[in-house]
Amino acid sequence: MPRFDINVPTIFGCGTVSQVGEEAKALGITRALLVHGPVLPEQHLNKVRDSLKAANIAFVEYGGAAQDVPDYTIEEAIEVVNNFGGIDGLVGIGGGSTMDTTAVVNMMLNNPPPVSQYFICNGGVPQNHGYPYIQIPTTAGTGAESTMAAVVYDTSVNLKRPLFNKQCLLARLAIVDPELTLTLPPEITAWTGYDTFAHAFESFTTNWGTMSPASDAMNREAMRLIVKYLPLATANPGNIEYREKMAYAATLAGIGTANGRAQKGHCFGHAIGSRTHAPHGVCVTSALALVAEHTAPWRFERCAYVAGLFGINVYNGMPGEELGTALYNALRKFEKDVGVPSIKTFGANREKIMSALELMVQDVLFRNNEAVMSEGKAKNYLTRICDYYGLE
Repeated sequence: MPRFDINVPTIFGCGTVSQVGEEAKALGITRALLVHGPVLPEQHLNKVRDSLKAANIAFVEYGGAAQDVPDYTIEEAIEVVNNFGGIDGLVGIGGGSTMDTTAVVNMMLNNPPPVSQYFICNGGVPQNHGYPYIQIPTTAGTGAESTMAAVVYDTSVNLKRPLFNKQCLLARLAIVDPELTLTLPPEITAWTGYDTFAHAFESFTTNWGTMSPASDAMNREAMRLIVKYLPLATANPGNIEYREKMAYAATLAGIGTANGRAQKGHCFGHAIGSRTHAPHGVCVTSALALVAEHTAPWRFERCAYVAGLFGINVYNGMPGEELGTALYNALRKFEKDVGVPSIKTFGANREKIMSALELMVQDVLFRNNEAVMSEGKAKNYLTRICDYYGLE
């Protein structure tokens, strides 16, 4: 049985964001960088600011965290820290891009630039530890608060590049407060929630050799909760019970993925995101039904469990290809039912989608599963994505 790690202690519950100051103090933080994006509601930011002030923690803010984490934003944040006279800890509050920004800034504060040398594809390893930092998600989706991975957009080559490092990219604490998700519009609730489902499904059906009964249990429960509560949360965005269930699902899936790891759904997502700059959850949504179709014959029993969540009758002797088709249809219907916007909404076209193939085959996630996918099949799936969304 492989090792199972819960690397990031997590405080979960409504109102828990008010504990960030005392928790930061307990970690020895006296001067902090507060990282957030420009559209984060002020009421959320003020809760963090007030808590840090009450704990007598000096802080400076970087509010330029952006979608896809452009590499220049890392440099901007470090300049803010230098102008402040240095820090000894960080707090990130926002969605996945904000939390990735926080993690990578933490790495680059104590290691020499450029950040590109530390991309997995380039093989560089940071030699120095980062500072203690706290992640506070405001979406029930990315799971970035629980993982030691991050993604940065390399503007020199216009590609999203992953990083993976335990000593710098792993938070010391996550604070998951479902109340922070109440301000999310239905469409963002939908695509971040679908991304959570992708984390759970991919790590439940992967072949990294890191799966365990513990990660299986978390991923199973996460998928069950999402199928039940994501439609309710998008239809009733002000309902705290539904928000709490989705936040719990995201927490479980984040920990499950940190152990089981993602697979081809996120390979498609990263490549399509590099070409289109559509939100990550939308990119993953565009491909996950196809990945499930592909995976079912290889991971029949696990995919049969997922099928049961959607009410699919899995009978004795059912061909894997038939199960795959049924899962494909169920996931496409689920995508529509919860209201994930079409990737076409964000400017995707056929040329951009098809050009993602060359990026996919370079991604380690393309080859991590025993359900081997040829380049030809990947190209066929990209064509089907274009056809499904009516891309020209």
